[in-house]
Amino acid sequence: MLSWEEWIFVGIMAAVPIGGAIFHIWVMLLGHGKKHADSSKDQ
Repeated sequence: MLSWEEWIFVGIMAAVPIGGAIFHIWVMLLGHGKKHADSSKDQ
């Protein structure tokens, strides 16, 4: 088993990419048809 300090470190390392992905999806959903409309046409 990992110590509590290692669990915190692992949790942070896992939460950063997951949080970034969720934030990216959230921004795309809220910004769809608004601020990000021009960038979506270029893709």
